[in-house]
Amino acid sequence: MSNFTNSSFGRTLLSAQGAARLVAAILMAQTLFFKFTAAPESVYIFSTIGAEPIGRIGTGILELIAAVLLLVPRTGWAGALLGAGLMGGAVMTHLTVLGIAVQGDGGQLFAYAVIILVCCLYVLWVNRAQIPFLSHYLPRLILAALILSLSGCAKDEAPAPVGTAAAPVNVNNPTQTFDLAGQTVLASGTFASNVHPTKGTAKIYEKGGKRTLVLTDFQTDGGPDLRIYLADGTTFTSFVEVGKLAATGNFFVEIPSGYEPAKHGFVLIWCKQFSVLFGNAPLK
Repeated sequence: MSNFTNSSFGRTLLSAQGAARLVAAILMAQTLFFKFTAAPESVYIFSTIGAEPIGRIGTGILELIAAVLLLVPRTGWAGALLGAGLMGGAVMTHLTVLGIAVQGDGGQLFAYAVIILVCCLYVLWVNRAQIPFLSHYLPRLILAALILSLSGCAKDEAPAPVGTAAAPVNVNNPTQTFDLAGQTVLASGTFASNVHPTKGTAKIYEKGGKRTLVLTDFQTDGGPDLRIYLADGTTFTSFVEVGKLAATGNFFVEIPSGYEPAKHGFVLIWCKQFSVLFGNAPLK
């Protein structure tokens, strides 16, 4: 070990390791204020994953421990191990539940998690000789983490916009426009963002017993399996699936049987594959 430490390459690695430990510790520490003071963004994140407040406070405590361990050279590898576990979980949560951007932060929190994860994995790699049980699996772990992090950079394209506000089109037949003659408005609402930016208006019309959902000026992010639901809230205790979200802009889709106006007072945009709520429109 002394030969390695005294070599030029060894000194470079150890110097880079110190920088990696410092960067990871600072980035983790700077988020603790928001977790421990119940900042709205932190409360939103942990509420979304069903872990508020215990998950928020518990994660903050673990990140504090990891940051302290990282700052001490002798225990740096232990802090890196704990930090890599925490940030691996954070990256997965962003990719499967929260999305890359959270409440319009432009992906800043996701970027922090990826940077901390990479720094911690580097510290573990440099100290792999001190961690025998990791020496065999660490290269595979680093490769898997990098692939997972990079996969989050690929964003699904949003469905193409169709129609106009004055002439919404049939989502399954864009040449057919919505006929307002004789239609009665049952309910209407404005979309609000949940995990992904979502905006526009929703109206439910009825004519001759036939009900139609019309979305105007509708926008949201792309997703792998987006669906439109009519539900009694955002927790899916009672809902009707209207169909796949195949467009943005101005369009209409027929509502299937099972919809109850007095019960299903929300339009939800839901990613079925990852169980993520993109946005919702309370109906009145």
